[in-house]
Amino acid sequence: MSASSEQAEIQEQIEQTREQLGDTVDALAAKADVGARAGEKLQDAKAQTDAKAAEVKQTLSEKREKIRAATPDSAQAAAQVASDNPVPVAIAGGALLVGFLVGRASAR
Repeated sequence: MSASSEQAEIQEQIEQTREQLGDTVDALAAKADVGARAGEKLQDAKAQTDAKAAEVKQTLSEKREKIRAATPDSAQAAAQVASDNPVPVAIAGGALLVGFLVGRASAR
């Protein structure tokens, strides 16, 4: 081997060692950066929470649809009428309550 080829080989080894050392320093710096690691964990936890919330929302939506499908049309119609006309329904409810209370008072 000639002196110039040995010198070139040594120079190449030095460059490779520098590159490896730089990678090692970067890896150590990333491990030592507690704030960044905590931020990453926070992002992971938020992603998991968002996924679980979406799953719960979907489950509730499915159950609501099952309940609506199982509810008789007359009950749904009555609920719609009560929703559309709250004052007359409240008056009718009040009249029923008064009738109940009067009936109970006269039974004594």
